[in-house]
Amino acid sequence: MAVEPATAASIRAGYLYGLAAFVVWGLFPVYFKWLGHVPALDLTAHRVLWSVPFLALLAAWGGRLAGLPALVAGRRILVFIVSALCISGTWFIYIWAIAVDRLVEASLGYYITPLMGAVFGVFFLRERPSGRQWIAFALATIGVGVLVARFGAIPWVALGLALTMPAYTLIRKLAPADPVSGLLIETLLMMPFMVALLVWQGPSSATATADLPTWALLSVSGIVTAVPLIWFIAAARRLSLVAISLIQFISPSLNFLLAVGLYGEPFTAAHMAAFAFIWTALALHTVESIKKQS
Repeated sequence: MAVEPATAASIRAGYLYGLAAFVVWGLFPVYFKWLGHVPALDLTAHRVLWSVPFLALLAAWGGRLAGLPALVAGRRILVFIVSALCISGTWFIYIWAIAVDRLVEASLGYYITPLMGAVFGVFFLRERPSGRQWIAFALATIGVGVLVARFGAIPWVALGLALTMPAYTLIRKLAPADPVSGLLIETLLMMPFMVALLVWQGPSSATATADLPTWALLSVSGIVTAVPLIWFIAAARRLSLVAISLIQFISPSLNFLLAVGLYGEPFTAAHMAAFAFIWTALALHTVESIKKQS
């Protein structure tokens, strides 16, 4: 996927795409709470299955269908297999976290995401962190450690999201595909497994016995899933990873406000300490990243 030239118009469009994507993602819990009675794995399957026809229509409308075989020729298919695994993992973890009232932990994961993206840059792109960025990594690690020490368990939701989303971002920034074509390939790769899952569950599954309002909500899951992700990929093509990291805090901030303010999830002193370390780490990382770009 070629990165677009950094013209003023392109950068402005990138920020608009990014803002739209992160605001919608920040409000996702409202939609998924409405579907809270549907198991997370079933809902993930429906997100994939309903996305395929929507993306296929978009690809056909844009004249992209004919170019799909070339995008997956040879070893290129391996790139999309990995990206499909990453994004499906992100979807499942996030939906499950909302269903079991662990949205605060999910928001923590998305706050850690830009820091983990910088770690990916070190290992995969041979980037060299500054001293302040190393301190930021250490503070984020301490923040996670606070939760482990307080609750005696690893915050798998936060760590899972902090690993899968940066990996997906890195792959899609480098993959040779436009947003619609790439996402269509990923959902097509996932589709057989999702169909098999729903068939295996049989007529007694939660979705097979769902009422009309539930099916109405499920039927728009493809649009709800694909549109903000297309916007995000479009932003990634136009903006630097630093710029993306600056605006992506919108999503976990909205998630956090919904979790504590609307859904009444507990926010303990341990959470406050952990978030304080994470927020401080993010401030250091952001300031240093801006300096590098100036």
